[in-house]
Amino acid sequence: MAFEKKSFNEVLKERELHERAEKAKAADDHVALDDSQRVKVLSPGRLVFKRFIRNRLAIVGTCILIFMFLFSFVGPLFYAYGQTDRFYKYDHQMGDYAGAQFRTEFTNYAYGGFEMEKEVARRVNSAIVAIRSDEEAGAIWVNVPSGNYIVTATEDENIFAVLNAKQTDVASFKDNIAVGSINTLIGEISYNRGVRNKGQQFYEAAAAAMKDKTYAFSFDGADFEIRDYNKVSGNIIEICDRTFSYVKKMPEEFETAVLDAVSAGQGIVIFDYEAYLITSDNGAYKVSRSTPNDVIMVSTHLRFQCL
Repeated sequence: MAFEKKSFNEVLKERELHERAEKAKAADDHVALDDSQRVKVLSPGRLVFKRFIRNRLAIVGTCILIFMFLFSFVGPLFYAYGQTDRFYKYDHQMGDYAGAQFRTEFTNYAYGGFEMEKEVARRVNSAIVAIRSDEEAGAIWVNVPSGNYIVTATEDENIFAVLNAKQTDVASFKDNIAVGSINTLIGEISYNRGVRNKGQQFYEAAAAAMKDKTYAFSFDGADFEIRDYNKVSGNIIEICDRTFSYVKKMPEEFETAVLDAVSAGQGIVIFDYEAYLITSDNGAYKVSRSTPNDVIMVSTHLRFQCL
């Protein structure tokens, strides 16, 4: 077999043509980017649906709308009653009370010409509500400027009695008294209500205690402290030892019970099965015993009220 002699240029040209043919054949085997077989075309409806299902808030809103639709239009099919059904009840009632109306509010009835003030009526109604809400609270004391009263339950749950409470002084004592506030910048003391002006010497003693930064001084046989102070002002407190003065001697446990009630902010203390009222006036406390006296008012609610 004879071989055809070719020049070097012809060999390079044939190799170039062969490489081009191979590249063209490889390109024919792949799909072009703009070929319909490569790109999947979606309809506008499917595009909207795909975006919709990706939005969680839209899915939740759709579920709510579907539930409301089913509740409004499908739910009535399972109701036991229709919208036009009416309900009737047959009972017997006396003709004299045909126009009666049931009521739940309480009405106060006074005895012996007792004139009830608005404040007393309001406090009595509040006490009745408290007794009805707390089964263990059989009686509640009502203290107003005009007097002291005891609201107590009776055997009938719809009737409450109001008794006039007689007060008997038992003891008195003093706690720390808030005298007032001092201001050395303006050179005066602003006294609290009920505290008399103690004069210029008292101010000078308080100012000296602030200047020396001791914040404690004595005046006229009493001890004082300055609290909540800063450079120019502070609150003056008279220190008392809480010594009880008795009208009638009581056990030592009585003082503990009274002081515990004062610390807890309570105005009534129960000791030895008796109730004692605690009143205060700027640190001066008075303890008195409340003794039920006469029934002055009955509070009840009628079962019916004729129109």
